[in-house]
Parts: sequence; structure tokens; C-alpha cells
Amino acid sequence: MSELDRLGKGFLISCAVLFLTGLALKLNGSSCLAWSEELKGAPNPTGLILSTPKSVRSDEWLVWTPALLWQAEHGFPAENPALGAGKAPFLYSLPVRHYTMLFRPQLYGFFIFDVERGYAWYWCFKVFGLLAAAFLLFWTLTKNSSLSLFASVWLFFSSYIQWWFSCPPMLPEMLTSWAICIAATLTLLRSDRRAVRIGSTVGLAIAAINFAVCLYPPFQVPLLYLGLAIVVARLFTTSSRLASSHEAIILLLGAGVFVACILIAFFGELRPTLNILAATSYPGTRRSYGGALSFNQYFSGLRDFFNASANYPKQFPLPISLANFFPLWIPVLVLVGRDLIKQPRQHAVALAALAVLALFSLFALCPLPHWLCEISLLNVCTEVRAVLIIGLANIIFVTVAFSAMRQCLQTMTPTRKVVMVAVAGGLIASYLWYSLRAQGSPHYGTLLLYLALDVAVLAAASVVSSRWFAILFGALLIASNGSVNPVMIGL
Repeated sequence: MSELDRLGKGFLISCAVLFLTGLALKLNGSSCLAWSEELKGAPNPTGLILSTPKSVRSDEWLVWTPALLWQAEHGFPAENPALGAGKAPFLYSLPVRHYTMLFRPQLYGFFIFDVERGYAWYWCFKVFGLLAAAFLLFWTLTKNSSLSLFASVWLFFSSYIQWWFSCPPMLPEMLTSWAICIAATLTLLRSDRRAVRIGSTVGLAIAAINFAVCLYPPFQVPLLYLGLAIVVARLFTTSSRLASSHEAIILLLGAGVFVACILIAFFGELRPTLNILAATSYPGTRRSYGGALSFNQYFSGLRDFFNASANYPKQFPLPISLANFFPLWIPVLVLVGRDLIKQPRQHAVALAALAVLALFSLFALCPLPHWLCEISLLNVCTEVRAVLIIGLANIIFVTVAFSAMRQCLQTMTPTRKVVMVAVAGGLIASYLWYSLRAQGSPHYGTLLLYLALDVAVLAAASVVSSRWFAILFGALLIASNGSVNPVMIGL
């Protein structure tokens, strides 16, 4: 098994150092200063370092953070009548004095430090845990640190991730656990070193339990589909090597048995509470059968750049309604589609990601038979939540097909590149015109800004080197979405 190079090790060490720095300074990304406006407090509250509190993130500042403070003041109980009947704190992913907290490292800080520093631990884990886990996943798939760093930055600073960052479903922690599960499984089955296998087994067990107890099926079910597709596709390309990995298979089965025992006990204890939840109109009996996502929303990643909450179309009630991922998979598929068909085994992971992307795109845009949604569990998802999987599959597909894309571009003439970018620009302009007209009178300056940025991304991918494209695209994402969430000190 190849080792991380200097760039990969440096990135992971930087994540660890920044995590400890944020913990020491008690930094967090809460929007709880929105209370100042609600209570007519000071117009310039102290503690805010960057950006502004987002009142739209009321799930965090109005619900989760006050509930956390109640938990801390009462010794982190398993039951909290203020939140609901039964063991409601588990449904909110709150810290509770319970054995499952051993598998939830994002909550360790509340049991080690005071509330403010525990809160900083929790937020820093969301940020740097996701960055590090995403990097390890992409490195496991590509063995390319530069490409993995690009993909992790793309994922983290995408509009959808930033706008959903602090919602109660705990999206960053869920993605972190999911990424570790996949990376650990593939490493366990492919490594020749016993210490690495044992470490991967431990990481897999902790991450799998953490993922399961996040208790949010609308994200978890699609992530399971994507994760299973990636693992099967990756193993399909290395099946001959796995034939003699008896120890690895035993460790994998052992981890599965351990995880099953913990989860059976946990869900048995939580069953009465889940029965109460299942009887509610929301989210208990909410079901989706596809087709609720509009064409406008599906391609809204083309207008994510430099888009503040005030700029969102008025027909969408919240800024998160149009938060999305830049759909780079479309031009990449045009370029590498022939290679995918000719060499399916070599591009198995790319094809798997593309298949999941197509499945959830179909679900998001088209009504499906009720029986199909029920047996596939798609009915517990929602079309807006499906955007996460479409975007994540998009990033995975582009990342693993990136080398093939660059090879195709190297053989193309400059004239053909110009024609392809021009055609793509025309299609993007048509979408932007349609999208902006849907909200009323089109703002030509806004249309031209989006068009210029989108075409610039495609032109850069076609002309500049891989490294410069990664730097420019990453910088654009950071400049556009890096200030969506505030940064503040303490509570």
C-alpha cells in the first residue's frame, strides 16, 4: 500500500493544528448572536469575528444550542421533557451520558471541558473532521494528494454544504463518518500491514456507529447507496488481490458483528421514542415519491457563486432552497464517456458514482411508482436532500475521472476546445435566462456575472494545467461560500 506524500501529511497535520488552535481560542460557527436582534440587544455584539449570524439557521441557534445548554446544566440526561417525550435528546444528536457517546468523537469535548470549550471542540470537529475525512476518502480512491485536496476543498466549500452546515441532522459529522467508513473498509481489504488493518477496523466500527446514530434517514439512505456502490466498484477492480485476504475479511466481519450488537441494543432502548416519532406528521409520516425538484433548482449550482441570502429568488422561501454543487460532471462525462464504455473495469468507481447520480437525479426530477420508492426506501428521502448525493456523486465522478479528462483534453485541438466551451456557454446562458426570468424581470448584470464565472471555470478546466485549475476553482469556491457561516469566540 502506498504512503501519503508530503502534501497529504502536511494537510492532515494542518487540520490537526487548526483544530487545536480553534479549541484553544474557543472558536465556533454558531449563529446564536441572532438572539441579540430577536431580543433587541446591542447592535454590535462582541465575539463575532467573521461574517454575520444567519437567522435562517434557526434550527441551530433557536433549537440545538439552547437544548445543548439545558443538557449541560442538568448533567446531560437521556430524557429532556422540554424537547419531547421519551429519549428525545438522541433525536437531536445532543450529548447524553450514554455508552453510545464513546462512538461520537464530535461530542467528547462536552464531557472533558467546560461548555464553551466543548462547544468549540464540537464545531472544530465539524470543520476539520470533514476536511480530513474527505481528503482520506479521495486519496484512498485516487492515491493522488493534490487531486484529493482539490476534491475535499470543493466538497467543503460547496454552497450546499455551507448552507446546511449547522442543521440538526449534523450533516458534517454524518459525511465525516461516512467517508471514514468507506476509506477504512477499502484500506482494511487492500492493506498488507496488520497494524493498518487493525486501525482501519477500529475506525470503521466507530464511524459506522456514529453514522447510524445521527438518526436522519433523508441523508443516510442516499449516502448508503453511494457508499455501497463505491465500495463494490472499487473491490471489483481489485478482486484478484482480495482472494487471499482472509484476515481482512475476518476483521471486517468482526467489525460488522460488533457494530450490529451496539446498534441493536441502542435501537432497542430507543424504540419507544422512535414509535412516538413515527406517529407524527413531520417527520414521522412524511414520504416523498420523486419529482418535487424543479429544473431551476437542479442546475442552480451554476448560480451559486457570490450568492448571498438576499440574492435568492423570492419564490424560494429560504436561501438553502437553491444551494447546490457546481455540475462539472456534465462536461467531464462528454469528454470521457467513450473511455468509460471501452474500459468499464478500469473506470468502475466513476461509473458507480455516475449511476447513483443518475438514480437520484431521476428521483429528484420525476415522480416514481410508490411501490418502487417504498422497497428502495427512497420514500424516506426528500428531493432537496437528494441534492447532497447528486452533488457528492458529481465530485467523486469528476475526481476519479480527472486524469482521463486531462488526457482527452491534451489530444484536442485548440479550435475544438473553443467550440466546446462556446456551446457549453450557450447552454448555460439559456438556463440562466430561464432561471432569472422565473423570478421576474431578469437582471442582466447578474446573468452576465454568472455566465462569465461558469464559462471561466470551463475554460480554465480546458486550458490551464490541473494544478492551476484546482487552485483557481478552489479559490472561487472559498471566496463565494467561505463566509456563509459566521465565526465567533465563545458563547
